[in-house]
Amino acid sequence: MRPEEAANFAECHIYLICRRPVLSIDPKTFEYSPTGSTGHFVQRIDGKERRIGFRKKVLPPEGQTIEVAPYPHRALVTTENGKLADIHWPAWVLSIASALEDDTLRDMEVIYVGQAYGDGSRTALDRLRSHSTLQRILAESAATRPDDEVILLLFKYEPATLFTHMDGITNDGITGAGDHEHFMSLVDNPLSERQEISLAEAGLIRYFAPHYNEVYKTSFPSEGQKLLDECYRLDFAGLIVEIDTEDVGLRLWSPATPGKGRHHIAKFDLHDPTTRRSFFSLVDTKGRYALMNKSGPTF
Repeated sequence: MRPEEAANFAECHIYLICRRPVLSIDPKTFEYSPTGSTGHFVQRIDGKERRIGFRKKVLPPEGQTIEVAPYPHRALVTTENGKLADIHWPAWVLSIASALEDDTLRDMEVIYVGQAYGDGSRTALDRLRSHSTLQRILAESAATRPDDEVILLLFKYEPATLFTHMDGITNDGITGAGDHEHFMSLVDNPLSERQEISLAEAGLIRYFAPHYNEVYKTSFPSEGQKLLDECYRLDFAGLIVEIDTEDVGLRLWSPATPGKGRHHIAKFDLHDPTTRRSFFSLVDTKGRYALMNKSGPTF
């Protein structure tokens, strides 16, 4: 890993485990050209083959040529004098960087949301190196969804922004000195980076309702719930968590989201005490993991 890449990873504390049908490259249709190589990606969905044309400019080092990797043909590789060289372009990377006949190749289903922070020095990459849930997901995918591939997306979140809203119509808000004290309590007690990461994780879990966050609901650490309890006591009335994959061209989705998109905005109105308590109670006293639905929290 190059130093600049390592520095970027060091600031990534949120990770998404995603999946999509695995890609291979048809060696029979691949044609190399210095101005733009062409070929077909191949997927299998429910056992049925699907083919999508692509075009990508890839240049090998001098003296080397580009070919489709040996079976299962999931990369382009460079060869020299008939032997494999050191450079390769995985099919999943090519699908992001190529011009495609069908943009659905960039769709990723979010199946798990997690965080890694520790003392602030632990990155998402560190966490994923020894992640039991990831290993279970990979094992189950190999056994029950052999035509899928698992892709990890790591995210860096900038410091949170505090928004205030003045409403001269409502009659049920805090008024007078209490209003000022409430506002100043938020200003004087800014969220720590650790709390911000926990809120981002909680908001993304609520928004995507990922399959494996529900399957492994008892694995949510008590330390994480403690951080959310601290955030609950700060008494803010709403939360907005955004996630953007525009720069890499991916579209995220899950069965719980309104659609597939490169920019998702999760908004949570926490004025109502019951809704607010439910949002911050990711686990109950028995260690059960709560997810929100239209009628409230479920365990």
